[in-house]
Amino acid sequence: MDFVVNAQALAQIYAATKTEDFSLSNYPGVRPRGEGRLFLDETALRMRVVEHLLLGDSWPAGDIEARGPFISSRGLNFPAYIAQFLS
Repeated sequence: MDFVVNAQALAQIYAATKTEDFSLSNYPGVRPRGEGRLFLDETALRMRVVEHLLLGDSWPAGDIEARGPFISSRGLNFPAYIAQFLS
């Protein structure tokens, strides 16, 4: 995961010393593809980094009903993912 280099710098600021990798395949959406990494300290999750594959420049709505030139109807349902993360 190329994006991890920048994430590691932020993880140091948050003192997140543990990491766990995960797949996006179990998250909401229509065939979401990609991977991510959780950064945790001794007490809590401090940040989450997500690499969504085959998305291009489209906003990942991940709903078959999603429409528009910059909305992807396949992949991770990013609004649902963020809502789940923040709740």
